[in-house]
Amino acid sequence: MTKIEINSVKTSYPLNSKNHSAKNMHNTEKVGPTSDYFEVSSDGKEMLKISKKMEGNSYHLDKVMKIHEKGFYKVPTKEESDYYWAARKSNPELDSYLYERDKAEALKLMGQVQSILMKVISGQPLTPEEEKMVKNDPALQQEIQMRKSKTEILK
Repeated sequence: MTKIEINSVKTSYPLNSKNHSAKNMHNTEKVGPTSDYFEVSSDGKEMLKISKKMEGNSYHLDKVMKIHEKGFYKVPTKEESDYYWAARKSNPELDSYLYERDKAEALKLMGQVQSILMKVISGQPLTPEEEKMVKNDPALQQEIQMRKSKTEILK
């Protein structure tokens, strides 16, 4: 667990409504130093490590991550693609992180598809999210039809 210490000084201000002027605000007493901690998530730690490594390079982690996310919805431009792959090539930790993240997303999607197929075959109703997924994926619709026809033949 990584802890980042934040030091601060608490100051108490008088709440007397009669003397609530700017010249009386300097009559504050110092309560003393305090230490606050917050825990960084495992993804946050990984990104912190990667961003520190990238500081020496001319690549900006934010830009690389935006291009990576854009790649799921649009085709990046040639310049963006070159920048992205050069950053991944120059930083093996970043490359490994993005690979593992994409692999986890792909496995999650495969699990969702398998769940949908099992529900359809067994006659269970799909959730609205699953119905939307089927509606937006022609290959999944075709697979569902093929599996339905196979189960009907077997009956």
